[in-house]
Amino acid sequence: MTLNPRNGIAFCILTCVSVAQAQNQPQPSAQPPAQSPITPVQPSNPAVQPSQRVDPNFMMAQHWQRSSDMFGRPIVSDGVSIGKVEDFMIDPDSGRIVYGINSFSDVHEGDGRLFPVPWQASRYSAEDNAFNLSVRADRLPSAMSFPTGQWPDFNDQEFALNTFRSYNQTPWWEVGDAVADNPAPWTDPRNPSSRTPAKLVSDPVRSPTYGQRWVQRPAGLQRASELRGREIRAADGTRAGIISEVVVDAENGRVLYAVEGSGDRRVPIPWNALQPRPDNTFQLSINAEQLKNAPAFTGDDWPNMIDRSWAENLHRYYRVDPYWNMGAAPR
Repeated sequence: MTLNPRNGIAFCILTCVSVAQAQNQPQPSAQPPAQSPITPVQPSNPAVQPSQRVDPNFMMAQHWQRSSDMFGRPIVSDGVSIGKVEDFMIDPDSGRIVYGINSFSDVHEGDGRLFPVPWQASRYSAEDNAFNLSVRADRLPSAMSFPTGQWPDFNDQEFALNTFRSYNQTPWWEVGDAVADNPAPWTDPRNPSSRTPAKLVSDPVRSPTYGQRWVQRPAGLQRASELRGREIRAADGTRAGIISEVVVDAENGRVLYAVEGSGDRRVPIPWNALQPRPDNTFQLSINAEQLKNAPAFTGDDWPNMIDRSWAENLHRYYRVDPYWNMGAAPR
């Protein structure tokens, strides 16, 4: 058969086009195609940083309570009220509530004993206004306790360890690096072999941050009931007032504010603005004249102490970072 030259030329052109198209086809890849980056979801409140949202130790309180209102609150186990809160022990340097001091009606009945319960061994319910104990009531007879009139040395390490073990708890200062994102217990740079409590160091350059004070081993624990009536001294050392109430976040075991004065003028002071002194007084971050002009309220017209704007303005006035800021600057 004789091939038409025109048909041959057309055939060659079609063949070349087909080969070119085949070469331009994308070749299969061993790697999956790149995906578009996911835009991170921004917090609803820009003031709340992601790290603060993750660590419950450094989140803004959801509820607040006057410490005096906590005394007498019921202790519940398996849905049954078995005792009540008599007091609690506070590390004044960090404001951390370390123990609830409880009495249990059916344990050592008539013996008048008190039981120090690690704060994390019970859960406060704002809805029920009660504390739910994490262990069964039948475990209590073997738990650490002491006679009402013979308070132990709460700074004794062996006492602390035994008390925490009674409730299947590990002290946070024994956990060490296992606590994610938390700084290690602070050590005085001038004496690296010891963990000197922050309140003994007056040099602000070397003082630990709030986050470091929060995780260090507590020292010099004080009863919440005895903080009321303590003297406050201004930054220059002059007498500035008296603590009339202590405001706490019972859910997270933290002191939020001290309240100076009573009656017609009450002054809320961020706990981070107060530094414990060896003479059982507290030193303020501002002078006496500034305290006179500080934000205040009258009588029983208490402000909403978990309002973010109110709290931020108050901390700003006292020139301290908010308690929900883990890396808060030294006092």
